[in-house]
Amino acid sequence: MRLQARAATERWNKGAPNGPLDGIPVTIKELIATQGTPIPLGSAATTLKPALQDAPPAARMREAGAIILAKTTVPDFGMLSSGLSSFHGITRNPWNTACNTGGSSSGAAAAAAAGYGPLHIGTDIGGSVRLPAAWCALVGFKPTLGRIPIDPYYTGRCAGPMTRSVDDAVLMMRYLARPDARDATSLPPLTGEWSDAPVSVNGLKIGLMLEPGAGLQPEGFVCAAVEQAARLFESHGAQVRTLAPIMDRAQLDGLDRFWRARQWAELSALGAEQFAKVLPYIRDWAAPGPTCPGSRRCRASTRPSRCAGVPPRCSASSTWCCHPPTRSTIFPPSGRHRAMIRSSRSSTSSSPCPGTWANNRRCRSTAVSPPMACPSACR
Repeated sequence: MRLQARAATERWNKGAPNGPLDGIPVTIKELIATQGTPIPLGSAATTLKPALQDAPPAARMREAGAIILAKTTVPDFGMLSSGLSSFHGITRNPWNTACNTGGSSSGAAAAAAAGYGPLHIGTDIGGSVRLPAAWCALVGFKPTLGRIPIDPYYTGRCAGPMTRSVDDAVLMMRYLARPDARDATSLPPLTGEWSDAPVSVNGLKIGLMLEPGAGLQPEGFVCAAVEQAARLFESHGAQVRTLAPIMDRAQLDGLDRFWRARQWAELSALGAEQFAKVLPYIRDWAAPGPTCPGSRRCRASTRPSRCAGVPPRCSASSTWCCHPPTRSTIFPPSGRHRAMIRSSRSSTSSSPCPGTWANNRRCRSTAVSPPMACPSACR
């Protein structure tokens, strides 16, 4: 890494950098393939095989000259809003090691908050960039589907930047948003610069949504901070209006059934020895998957697309939206999270691929999360 940094410095001094990001360190979420590195999916049950090529986000970073510092940790199969992993152990929040990083981009959030370089990439279906960004005091968002090409693609999955400043997130989008033929859902490139966004909020229509409609109610101090931000925008000329919840219990339950069935399909393909290594919470969460009748599965499978249609309806009256990310959560004091990891490792030993996460292990020692499933799938 130091040799790469010195070489980049020399190129910049000569006025001949390899690219606009030459020498800048970046971390990439484990679920995003980088050539030659296995993808354990955060689970001790995974058979480790080196990836054959870079996925689009990794390829764009290399093309721009960035140095991949490390692959960052995820919980088992990216299906927890925490950093609890049968493969990696526990990822802890650098701000307070008794607190949750959020997930599933838990390692990316911990690395960013701990100062392991300025640029970090996560992925998001149901909050896997947004939750850890909120809980680790970072900038992070899920772009429009197709804006950042991803491979392999599946329902709702999108890569997104995780940084300590808006400027750094804008810088990453300039390169991450370039098209890639491997993703049939990728959008045409935008014209103009990402940094050309208007600075003033005067005249902007901003929706304020404080009620989730279903699931956990955000804590009072979180809602108060969001409302304060909305009023600040209003004082600078924005038009703020209250929005009704976009989620209801039927939607949430349908998403939960869909992802349980999908996860069980993956788990059922494992051998008995591999199955025993999966984090017990994930096994228990996915277990009802095969008992769901076919008709209910079909209805559940339409939930992601139905949910995708809700934000555009909101944007008909509001260009932007202020809402709480979620409630604040810490690990239970019982130590149940450690017990689950011990349980998943008791029948057989699991040894991470030597050297692959050498830098990551330092990151993960700075990060925590509770065994809380993400019903709409984190990833």
